Amino acid sequence: RPGDALVLTKPLGTGIVLTAARDGVDAAGHATAAEKSMLALNRHASHLAREFEAHAMTDVTGFGLLGHAREMADRSEACLVLSAAAVPALPGALEYAAQGIVTGGAGRNREGLAGRVTVAPGVPEPVEHLLFDAQTSGGLLIALAPERAAALVARLHADGLPGAVIGRVAPGTGVAVEA
Repeated sequence: RPGDALVLTKPLGTGIVLTAARDGVDAAGHATAAEKSMLALNRHASHLAREFEAHAMTDVTGFGLLGHAREMADRSEACLVLSAAAVPALPGALEYAAQGIVTGGAGRNREGLAGRVTVAPGVPEPVEHLLFDAQTSGGLLIALAPERAAALVARLHADGLPGAVIGRVAPGTGVAVEA
């Protein structure tokens, strides 16, 4: 619903970090952090989303954050506005993306969304790669009343889970990424 806040429950970058690990260029601990994120279930986060009266929710997997945000926007007849600076990344993900370590899935996501999402010119290229990165066992993208968003994130953190407010829902259609 226009006015809603958007919460993401896991950092992005599993595809990028695992590609770096496969290529033998990952730093110590980055692949382990990605594996830990992938092994964490979304069950508790989904229960909290219901408790905090989410209006809409989707998982973030193979279509990347932007692909799943686009699906949510299309079905809601609203515009999802994401703040690139607020999107959390797994350790190493942005550094690897800056080195050109990206996945084929991200490339296909980018091609499939061409002309269907708007990315502001000031968004750094590594962050843009992160937004298109196909996730394995990614988190949840949750839309809920803005006055409940901070409390949901605080509860996620109190329960040992990641979470961040990454944007808002506006009137209109599509997905827009702000710097």
